[in-house]
Amino acid sequence: GARAATGLRHALRNARYAIHHRDGRTERRTLASVDEVKRVLSEAMRLPLPDHPRLDEKLAAMLREAK
Repeated sequence: GARAATGLRHALRNARYAIHHRDGRTERRTLASVDEVKRVLSEAMRLPLPDHPRLDEKLAAMLREAK
């Protein structure tokens, strides 16, 4: 998924997170923990996360598969 913000664009694909700046720079990193994924989803992507008991389990599985 992606979300545009003033002067940049956030992109997340599985555990790969990138911030594309208007000046052409790109910051890339691989998210390594469930907490990192949740932080990017809620803060950078501005997605409301459900209060679901299996959310952490599903995100952990996604991180394992992304390796």
